[in-house]
Amino acid sequence: ASRSPRDDRGSRRAGAGASRITGYEIVADPAIANLVAPLRSAFLANVGKPLTRDVQAADVRRLQDLGQVAMVRTGTRPYKEGAKLLYKVEANPVIKSITLDGLTQLPACDVIKDFASKPGQVLDYTKLYADLNRIPEMVLAKKGVMYTDVVGAKDVTVADGHVTVAVREFTMGDLVLKGVSGAEAELVRKTFRVKR
Repeated sequence: ASRSPRDDRGSRRAGAGASRITGYEIVADPAIANLVAPLRSAFLANVGKPLTRDVQAADVRRLQDLGQVAMVRTGTRPYKEGAKLLYKVEANPVIKSITLDGLTQLPACDVIKDFASKPGQVLDYTKLYADLNRIPEMVLAKKGVMYTDVVGAKDVTVADGHVTVAVREFTMGDLVLKGVSGAEAELVRKTFRVKR
């Protein structure tokens, strides 16, 4: 089953029995440890500050904004007259395949080969959505007025590393031309590949 990149169901009550942040312990999935490491200094800047839900929520958001994080489990434990914040950072799955369902106007393999998201990489939702947002312009460039769209998160499913995207295609039934008629109008319609 897929998990949202904004899922932190593992959260425990922030700051129970502690008033100040006295340390951090961050354990990251090896697949994304290199992305998490540069954030440590930002977390350590909170040492000595009061422990609040807002501080902890900002920490979790910072981790989730990496794009490749599936879940952040949080907790605290007593440490040096305060609380050490504990974060376990789990990575999104490694992409095994990307499938575009519903795309008929271009070969899916031609579209996917231009994606920055590739099989073998840890799924990065930010990068994936940037790729998907390019589909309409790719189709428009090759097919004229044909329009495609990936509306939102419900159109993307991830199961065991297999990414499936539901692509919607919309066609124009007619092209209304003002100031042009007869053979000239038909020529314009043919140029835009719109049948009368």
